[in-house]
Amino acid sequence: MSTNLALADGEVYSQPADTGIGVHESTQLVAAIDALKRRGNPVRLEDFALMHGIQGLMDEKSALFCRFSAHPKVQYDKKTDLWSYKPDYNVHSPADVVELLREKYYRPSALTPTSAASGMRVAELRESYPPAREVVDELMSVQPFEDREVLALRGKRDGAVKYVFWNPVRGDEVKPIDSEFKELWHGLQVPDVVDLAADLESEGLSATTMAENTPKQQHAWI
Repeated sequence: MSTNLALADGEVYSQPADTGIGVHESTQLVAAIDALKRRGNPVRLEDFALMHGIQGLMDEKSALFCRFSAHPKVQYDKKTDLWSYKPDYNVHSPADVVELLREKYYRPSALTPTSAASGMRVAELRESYPPAREVVDELMSVQPFEDREVLALRGKRDGAVKYVFWNPVRGDEVKPIDSEFKELWHGLQVPDVVDLAADLESEGLSATTMAENTPKQQHAWI
């Protein structure tokens, strides 16, 4: 394994970037996996080990290196000699995003604790595919809306997409709302609050009070 370091302009390895990493092998392994995940981009192992003060990774015969290289969340590219964190999902394009959501729709067992129903949190998706938010926004802008492959759940406060779902009903399968139903719906009269209370009382009923319960996050379907 080569020990030549590829330094960026103005970058010097005067001391490890992480201090107090610990001397125990398991502690160093956890720290190394976490640092690799936070880095995001592939890196040469020598550079990575020195930047984070984990010199044990530079010895291919060490137990730390063996455990690190065999870890299920670590992947190594022999062609480039680069190491990187293996994401939870193999997503590299908008088409992959749609296919992943489709798989979750048809396979409920593929859900994770942070998923919602048969969809996914955008934050969860971004861990495997950083441009996920922009891609979802692009998929949601498809016109006509009947052809959109995904559905989104947005936060009321900021309007940002929080959850995304595969859309199983598209194209000609989308039926327009019947005009008669629209007329009936808009023709409904909402009773005045005072009148409503009087009507309830005349029927021997009384209005109930609901304890205030502020939700953690308000969402709006679009």
